[in-house]
Amino acid sequence: MNDTFLTILNKHESDDKRQVDTEKLFLAAIKNEFANSKEIFEAVKQLNLSVGDFLSGRIKEFPILPIRQSDIFYIKKHTVSQIPYFHSHTFYELIYVHRGKCIQHFKDGTELLLTAGKCILILPSCVHKIEKCNRSDIILKFVIPINIFDSTGGKIIEDCAYQSKVLFVNVTETAEFAILKLLQEQSSNNKFKNLLIQSKHNGRQKV
Repeated sequence: MNDTFLTILNKHESDDKRQVDTEKLFLAAIKNEFANSKEIFEAVKQLNLSVGDFLSGRIKEFPILPIRQSDIFYIKKHTVSQIPYFHSHTFYELIYVHRGKCIQHFKDGTELLLTAGKCILILPSCVHKIEKCNRSDIILKFVIPINIFDSTGGKIIEDCAYQSKVLFVNVTETAEFAILKLLQEQSSNNKFKNLLIQSKHNGRQKV
C-alpha cells in the first residue's frame, strides 16, 4: 500500500475523530446514517441517555436496534474512533482486511475472525458488530446498495451457504488491486468518479 492510500486512510481516521469529538457533527451523522434515527433519538431522550451512551454498547437493554442506511456506494476505513455496537443495515457490506485482523460478533453469540487477505459479505438485515480495531489494522468497509449489488454480483447469493448471515471469501491479488483502485477513485476529485466506480462494478471483478 503506497503513500497515496495511506494518506486516504489517515484522512478517514482524522475525519472520524473530528466527528466523534464534535457533538453537532456526531448528531448529524446519526441522523443521516440511520434509517430509524428518529426512534433512536426518542428512546435516548426517554431513557435520559446520550446518543454516545447508546452507541457505546454499554446499554444492554436498549429498545431500538440501529439500522444503517445508504443509497450510494462508498468505501470507508474501520477507524480506531469507531465504537463497537450491534446494528443492521439496508445494504450489503463487504468487509476486507488488508492488514491485521477483524473480529465480527453476531447477535446469536457467534463470532468470526478475519485475517489479512480475507473478506466477508454481510447481507442486509444481518445483526452484527465489528470489534474495535488497533491502529496497525487496515480494515476496509464497502457499502453496496442493494440495487448496485443486484446489478453486479447478486447471483452469488443464490448459492451462499450462509444466506442468513454472511458470505466468506478469500481475496485474490486481482481483486485486491481493484479494491485499492476503487478506494483511490472514490477519494479523488474527478467529477466522473461515480461513472468510473460504476464501470468497475460492471466489470464484475472476481473475488
